[in-house]
Amino acid sequence: MMTIDLAEKKSRFSEMLDRVERGETISVSRNGQAVAELRPAERLAAVEPFMRISALCAKITKRNAGRPPWPEPGKRLPDVIHEGHQA
Repeated sequence: MMTIDLAEKKSRFSEMLDRVERGETISVSRNGQAVAELRPAERLAAVEPFMRISALCAKITKRNAGRPPWPEPGKRLPDVIHEGHQA
């Protein structure tokens, strides 16, 4: 995978798109830190479902911040579900 600095990307964008069309992934960095990747669209489409799952997990984690763990420590999930169905 090619890594390119953001300033260099601006002057070589057309060349980079040619490389991406040939199947290469290019990492774009700013001050030595990776900030983005350019990759072929068909590869991106294959990754999209996993990106959605990752985003959903992040939302759930954020929403649950500060809440007590569930099920309660020491209880198993099947037992907790079964408790809800007991008369």
